[in-house]
Amino acid sequence: MNAKISGMVNISTQAVTSHAENAQGGWHNIELLLDKIREMNLERKPEVKELIEQVREWAENNNHEVYKIEAIHERAIYLLWINGTDEEAFNLAQQALNLVNAYTQPLLAARINKTMGMAFYYKGIYLKSQEYYLNALRLMESFPQKNDYIIEELARTYYGLAILHDLSQFNELKKTYLGKALEYALQSGKKGTISRCYNAFAVYYAKQKEFEIALNYYQKSLDLALQVGEKNMLAVCYNNLGSTHVELKQFEKGIEYLNQALEIKIQVGKASAIGFTHIHIGKAFFDWGKYHDSLTHFLEAEKLIISAGTKHEIHTCYDYISKIFAQLNDFESAYLYQKKFIEKANENQNFHTAAAILDAQTKFELDKKEKEAELLRQKNAEIERYAQRLENSNKELKQFAHIASHDLKEPLRMVGSYVSLLEKKISSRLTADESVYMQFILDGTKRMYSLINDILEISKINVETHVREVNLNLVVYEIIHNLAPEVRSTADILVQSSLPVIEADRTQILQLFQNLISNAIKYNKSERPRVEISCQNGNGGCEITIEDNGIGIAPEYREKVFVIFQRLHSRNEFSGTGVGLAICKKIVDNMNGKIWIERSDLGGSAFKFILPKKNEPSKEI
Repeated sequence: MNAKISGMVNISTQAVTSHAENAQGGWHNIELLLDKIREMNLERKPEVKELIEQVREWAENNNHEVYKIEAIHERAIYLLWINGTDEEAFNLAQQALNLVNAYTQPLLAARINKTMGMAFYYKGIYLKSQEYYLNALRLMESFPQKNDYIIEELARTYYGLAILHDLSQFNELKKTYLGKALEYALQSGKKGTISRCYNAFAVYYAKQKEFEIALNYYQKSLDLALQVGEKNMLAVCYNNLGSTHVELKQFEKGIEYLNQALEIKIQVGKASAIGFTHIHIGKAFFDWGKYHDSLTHFLEAEKLIISAGTKHEIHTCYDYISKIFAQLNDFESAYLYQKKFIEKANENQNFHTAAAILDAQTKFELDKKEKEAELLRQKNAEIERYAQRLENSNKELKQFAHIASHDLKEPLRMVGSYVSLLEKKISSRLTADESVYMQFILDGTKRMYSLINDILEISKINVETHVREVNLNLVVYEIIHNLAPEVRSTADILVQSSLPVIEADRTQILQLFQNLISNAIKYNKSERPRVEISCQNGNGGCEITIEDNGIGIAPEYREKVFVIFQRLHSRNEFSGTGVGLAICKKIVDNMNGKIWIERSDLGGSAFKFILPKKNEPSKEI
């Protein structure tokens, strides 16, 4: 570490203040003050606000535009730590970015781009966040000689990109980003940043249920956080260690760690952060079966989160409070909190949520109206009869699919084979017209063969369903990997934001993405087809968009294309059976989702669909 940065930590606030007040002290003293501010902002110390104001005043008095930008930028960072969705913080970061473009300050521009990436991340606009983080990375990597400060900033930027891609859905890109972050952090020797990287790796391994590896990384992260005495990072480490021990059913040890995290967060005094740990303690007691203790912590979390004016995790509070009241046989309160949960968490609503509401409402009504118990038993018996009929129908459909696969496809295969043999044997004696007729027969059998395959695929959607966790990032990676090399080299397929893990039938999800990505490339007359895949939360689940720069679909046909056998183009122009999009719609419908088409900014079509995603409390990173 260079002398200026290492010496900066020991500067007292009073000494720095006297330098800032004395304009004759010059820019060198302001540089020292800014170093102190950056360090304090990293440690989230509230006293930094006064120091930022001193820099702003000095810059105003001395008409120093770059230091004005520095002051605006550091205040934006300060406000983002207090409240990530603070509109003033976002506006200040944007103002700093607009101003810095007038000056040759690439490192400052890189830092402001990184802050803009962080601001968009907190807003949940992940595509823009990634754009600004990558801008910052490009500017910093352009320096031929990288000093300690640039190396430190590179570590934080790569870390931001890794977290942006959500480590619970790890892929090679995210692993690369986090690996680079750790590499630069180790070079810089910044223990706080190294601690954060270890914590991020630990969160990943914990979510993969590799708890021994996770605990090892958590301990490394905690050891470093203890050395630097950074309270926020200590709280994060204790919080995540506690949650991991709870997952291992080591409740006493887990709650001990969580209480340590709570104690530190109370000292720091940020209401939303305190509420977050109350949620994890409440969850620990809930899993332990201590519902009264759990309720106490969730009610406290609810109060703190509401007082902080943030919506983050409030839906988790309402969900667990409802479940606790149900366990305590207070079905009226359970029903009321389930209603609150739905109002606050529409983006997470899925079939399981709807079932939970129905369950709470039914129990509440049964508690008031015992006379309906007999009716409920009758309905259950009726449902069982319907379920048995459905099972029998599914067995019959499977049998039909097997028979159709053999009895319909085998004759076609024979026709095609014998026509091919016949063509080879008598090709020299055929007239031009006869050769064309022979080709018509072969093409017809191929189309019919494809059509039978597609019909069988669509008939199996309701029958063969195996629901499990599906990482959509890995699905897209597999599809791209399986494309023909000539297609991969002539088309651009970009994943613009991290895709979630959902619960679904993996084969069907693979087919859904395969059909839409293939269509985007096939129905495309551009010199270089472009496909962009992105995801955002909303409308009761995760909304995924697959858009292209292809030929597009006119508004009047955007519903018709999902009808089986519906084709908009002749076979001479584009091949196909007209079944692919019907399969896509049936897959999405079966997941209680929705699929539709809009015009893409790329010039082609934007296929959008909503899928329910997993709902679980997040860990701190």
